[in-house]
Amino acid sequence: MSDTGWSQLTSESSERPLGAMDAARMAWRLLRSDFWRLWLLVLVVNAILFGAGLVTQCAGMVPLVGGLISTALMMGIYVFGSPPLQAGLFYAIRRKIDGGEAKVDSLFEGFKQRYWESVVAELPFLGIWVAVWGILIVAMGVGVFVFVGAASGDGRGPFAHGLTPAWITGIVVAGVVFLAVLAAGAIFSLFFIFALLAVWDFPGQYGRSIVTSMRLVRQHFWSVLGLVLLLWVVGLAVAIVAAIPGGVLALAGGLAERNWKDMPMTFLVALGAGVVIFYALSFLAMAGVTVWYKAAVIYLYRSWMARPLGQGA
Repeated sequence: MSDTGWSQLTSESSERPLGAMDAARMAWRLLRSDFWRLWLLVLVVNAILFGAGLVTQCAGMVPLVGGLISTALMMGIYVFGSPPLQAGLFYAIRRKIDGGEAKVDSLFEGFKQRYWESVVAELPFLGIWVAVWGILIVAMGVGVFVFVGAASGDGRGPFAHGLTPAWITGIVVAGVVFLAVLAAGAIFSLFFIFALLAVWDFPGQYGRSIVTSMRLVRQHFWSVLGLVLLLWVVGLAVAIVAAIPGGVLALAGGLAERNWKDMPMTFLVALGAGVVIFYALSFLAMAGVTVWYKAAVIYLYRSWMARPLGQGA
């Protein structure tokens, strides 16, 4: 894009803080300006993480200790591999906003320049979700123990009396607790949305990016929440659209099936192909959504830090 085009793209006034819709609109314009190169950046990141995940799954096949090895490798990826890669993605998109080129090799600048800063910056986010799932697992275990024990107190088994009021109450309470814990985790994690971006402004200052992110979100919480809710809506729309071809294929397989009594192979093959198509389309489409979202995060960060939205080539 020409210098004139970029000046128009980043000429939005920074005299007032941007809101979620302002940032989303600017990020969409950025994505359209160089879609395929920006899309490729996220595709490479996702492919690396997906490949690493496959390695951990293969390690899980080791007899006796496979589960422990797989879990340890997965945690290692999340703690030591993903953060600098995500910071590198912010770096690459930031370069494009500033008039540079979207280059794949920019993705690895997080490993070269901000490795430990990015690892530290992501720890609070990871800690929140480890705590969330730990609480949910413990709560589900306690709930099963309590309600099964209460329902089987007469020795006739937990389901001998059907779906009693005690069971209904337990299911409702468990559902409310489950949703409440997930919501709390999601809200707390919002406060670290800028951490992996801010590491580029604070070299060698471990934890400074975390404090900066928390301060910005505290000051502009509703705008951050609005952007994340918009991301969920867009993601849901992408999933629905991606499901259409696979759904049509599965439906066609069902209509063409003539062997429902035994093994409906025609339908099963069509259903399997439909699922593969759904995941493939979602994987490809969400790469573009990710660029849009991270660009919007960059615009909000710069606006709220009182910095130029675009800084030239």
